[in-house]
Amino acid sequence: MLTERFTGRIGKFGRLTREDTDPTSPITTRGDVIRGDASGLEERLAKGAEGQFLKMNATDPVWSALTPDFESTEQTVALDTQLDVAHSLGAKPTFVQAFMRCTTANLGFGVGDEIFLSHLGGHLNTPDEGVTLFVDTTNVSLVQGLQIRLIDPATLNNALVTPGSWRWVVRAWK
Repeated sequence: MLTERFTGRIGKFGRLTREDTDPTSPITTRGDVIRGDASGLEERLAKGAEGQFLKMNATDPVWSALTPDFESTEQTVALDTQLDVAHSLGAKPTFVQAFMRCTTANLGFGVGDEIFLSHLGGHLNTPDEGVTLFVDTTNVSLVQGLQIRLIDPATLNNALVTPGSWRWVVRAWK
């Protein structure tokens, strides 16, 4: 167990100091993490690179970049239709994001700007307005209403999206 590695002496301010630890500790570098190996003993997981986060694979915590396992090509924004984007992950994604990417300046947004699909539409309680996103084992699907609204950053008011000025981009993680 991890607690057996310490000598039991307490340093200044009630904390263990470097001198108080067993030299066989798996920690060698600032930022290291201790995890259990296959037999339940502690082992060193070297610190990850900047921007990485700790996630679980099938058996162990590992460092990972927040890079999607799938990113679609730009997809047409079409009103009153369903867009199915095949993700090829072989299973239902655990996390999905959809963005509208500006391709022609529109409503105060420039080319390349992306709007995260957190809530697009439905601001004025208009029937058949907005976007719904759902996933299954083969597709990420976007159901697009008759109108898609967003908040124009220049006027701070609701505005209708010009569909031809935007493209959908879908990102998914296993």
